[in-house]
Amino acid sequence: MEKLFKFDESKLYCFSPPVMLFTFFIEIIFALYILFTSKLKPITALMVGILVFLSIFQLAEFQVCSNKSLLWMRIGYVAITILPPLGIHLIGMVTKRKWLSYLSYSLAGIFIITFLFSTKSLIAATCGGNYVMVVTNGVVASKYFPLYYYTLLFIGLTDIANYIKSLPNTYKSNQPEPQFLLWVMLGYLSFLGPTAAVYLLSLEARRGIPSIMCGFAVLLAIIIALRAYPISKKLKL
Repeated sequence: MEKLFKFDESKLYCFSPPVMLFTFFIEIIFALYILFTSKLKPITALMVGILVFLSIFQLAEFQVCSNKSLLWMRIGYVAITILPPLGIHLIGMVTKRKWLSYLSYSLAGIFIITFLFSTKSLIAATCGGNYVMVVTNGVVASKYFPLYYYTLLFIGLTDIANYIKSLPNTYKSNQPEPQFLLWVMLGYLSFLGPTAAVYLLSLEARRGIPSIMCGFAVLLAIIIALRAYPISKKLKL
């Protein structure tokens, strides 16, 4: 355990185990904050769910770095698998495109079953100091899962853009619905932009993209808790 917290000036500690643990607590605190300061309704439950599953992945990463636990990485992958459908569902609460939610949850179920019951889907998880590098195996886990993930993120962003584009200009500026969706969109871009930059700049870091993406996703958690959540109270949902 001491090695996890040993300082090394040659490393960038933005995704180090102590930061993973700190991020876990931040996301859990935000989830509890929303849970205990609002009425329990679907849109609130979705925001809490996003924060909780983000935190589970951070805890899973920390466990991999401290205990070298592949089981925890499976739990972490299940957690991040459900995140895109939760995002689409959250967006769909406003845009009213419920069929996207049904489709995304159905696809997520396939990958969740794969990660839980196929021992060959995840064959290694290594703590790289700055992030966790995962080795997947098989067509479903290594080929289709990234396609599933980025496609659903793109669908979420497209749904927001199409909805806001369809609104009258006078409605866009002062109504809670477009304001809420714009903050959710900014939350998406807050982790997709930096992740894309890391992917393009570092070949080695590409093996840790899920870890890096969820590290940056703490920005999404902050935006949900401090910006989107207050606006959601004004929504008639």
